[in-house]
Amino acid sequence: DRIYAAKRDHAAVKEDFTIYIYPSDSDVPAPQRVVLCADDYTQGLYHGRPWRVARSPRGKPYFPDVPQVHFSISHSGAYWLCAFGAQPVGIDLQIHQAGRLAQIARRFFNEEEERYLAKDDYREFFSVWTAKESYVKFTGKGIGDGFGDFRVADAAGLKTQLDDARLCRLPFLRDYSLCLCAAQVG
Repeated sequence: DRIYAAKRDHAAVKEDFTIYIYPSDSDVPAPQRVVLCADDYTQGLYHGRPWRVARSPRGKPYFPDVPQVHFSISHSGAYWLCAFGAQPVGIDLQIHQAGRLAQIARRFFNEEEERYLAKDDYREFFSVWTAKESYVKFTGKGIGDGFGDFRVADAAGLKTQLDDARLCRLPFLRDYSLCLCAAQVG
């Protein structure tokens, strides 16, 4: 198995993030992947120190012994990935699958997002979903805690900025959507 790393880096970036990608069926167990990625991200600075993972009361994973290193995990379809940065981060990957998108949108999204999606036959459903999920991972709230209380799309289109965070939709493979969320991105 190989670690694939993609660094989000261009002239306007205020904060660098590194995204590590593994095939979902990797022989490397997910907890070990996090450790390998953490060692790589920190360039071995904390090598030999245990990368103990804890969870916040709402389930957000973090390193209690190295709080300056932040990460977020997502998996969908054939891929598992983990984003690392020096500030809180949320990331979400979704494979595009046929389904009852209108029903899911009515259940989880607010009315403006649902109207935005309906006018284009839910073509941007997974862009909205990954933006919302990356945001709740960033905040540490989770999807059961007010997923419809904030908007990532309205009549004007997909948003790139929320009150306290920036949404960065990243290119990935065809039939996947990927979004990274942090206070400062590009």
